[in-house]
Amino acid sequence: MGNPGPYIVIGVFLVITSAISYLISRKREKLVFLVPVIFLILSALFYAAVSFLSSGWDGLIYAVLSAGSLAVGVLSLIFSVVLFIVRRKNSRVI
Repeated sequence: MGNPGPYIVIGVFLVITSAISYLISRKREKLVFLVPVIFLILSALFYAAVSFLSSGWDGLIYAVLSAGSLAVGVLSLIFSVVLFIVRRKNSRVI
């Protein structure tokens, strides 16, 4: 089955970014997209810089880590879109 460690880390980051998006979106509806976009940009810049500065097989390890980070960013962006749609529908019903 493999080591569940990376999946746990991705899940924890997904919960953290989704919770922050939910709390920020209480102020303004469109701020729900702020955290996932910032997370995607910062993780891409960080892993790109580190992978170019590494030597040997370390670049591959950072590429795998960046793929996990990209997955967290995309999943939290999907959560934000769902949250945005649900809040918009609820506001129209009332």
